[in-house]
Amino acid sequence: MNTFRLLLITATFLEFSGSTGLGQAQIERPIHVVIVFDRTASFWRWTSVAHAVVSKLFAELRFTLPSYENQLITFIELSARPYIVTQLKGASAWVKGADEFLKAFASPVPEKGTALVEALWLVAEAFEADPNACKILLFFSDFHPDPCPPKVASWVENLKRFDWNRLEGVDGIWIFLWESKPTFDERGRPYAMILRESFPPLRQATFVKPPPLVNDTLERRHLNAFVDRLVAEISAQIAGQLTNSDVVIAPPQVFVVILCLLGATLLVIAAALARRRGSGR
Repeated sequence: MNTFRLLLITATFLEFSGSTGLGQAQIERPIHVVIVFDRTASFWRWTSVAHAVVSKLFAELRFTLPSYENQLITFIELSARPYIVTQLKGASAWVKGADEFLKAFASPVPEKGTALVEALWLVAEAFEADPNACKILLFFSDFHPDPCPPKVASWVENLKRFDWNRLEGVDGIWIFLWESKPTFDERGRPYAMILRESFPPLRQATFVKPPPLVNDTLERRHLNAFVDRLVAEISAQIAGQLTNSDVVIAPPQVFVVILCLLGATLLVIAAALARRRGSGR
C-alpha cells in the first residue's frame, strides 16, 4: 500500500508540474528597437561602422531571441527635418531590418542642420506604440545641434527643450556619440559626461566609443573586433531585460532531469520498504 502511495504522489507531482508549466522559461515581452541615425555630413564618416553594428545585431537577435508578431523596429532619420523613416513589425522584422537600414541610410542628406530635440520627440512618440515592450534605443550621432552654438553649455540648454522624463521607461540606451574631434566644456569635462549629468535617463545609458583608427583609417580587423564585442554586450543586456536578471531561470530540460531523479529515488525507497516488510514476516 505504501509503494502505491509513493507512486501516486510521484505521478501527481509530474502531472502538476507539466500542467503548470514548471521549468518552462518563456519570454512573453515583445521587443521594440528604435534606431536614430544622423544623416548629416558631420557624422557620415561613421556610416559603415553603424551599418556593420546594426546588421550583426539583427542577425544575432534573430537567432538568440524569440520572434513575436508584435515586435517592432523603428528607424528615425536625424537631420534638419527628422522623421520616422519606416517601421517593421512581426516575426520577420530582424530578417528585413538590416536591408531596410542600409536602404534608408544609404547616402547623406544634402541640406545642413541637425534637429536633435525634434528627433528625441519622435523617439518618445515611437515608443508609445507598445508601452509594455522592452524598449531599446540606439542613437547614432555626434549630438551636436546644427546650427551649432560655440559653447557646449548652449548645446545642453537646447536639449532641455525635450521632456527627458519621456525616456525614463526605456530599458536600454546606447549613444554612439562619435565626434570628429572630442568636445570638452570650459571645465574640461567631455561632452558625454555633461550629458549624463544633465539628463537622468542618460545616466544609465551606454556611451559607445568609436573603434580605433590607424592613420585616420579603420582597419577591418579593428572593425570586426569592435562589432563582435559591442553586439555581444547589447544582445546580453536585451536578454537580461527580457528574462529578469534578478531571477535565474533554468531551462526545461533541467527540471525534467530533476523530476526523473526524484521519481527514481521514491521508487528505490518504496522498494526498500517493501523488502523490509517482506523480511519482517
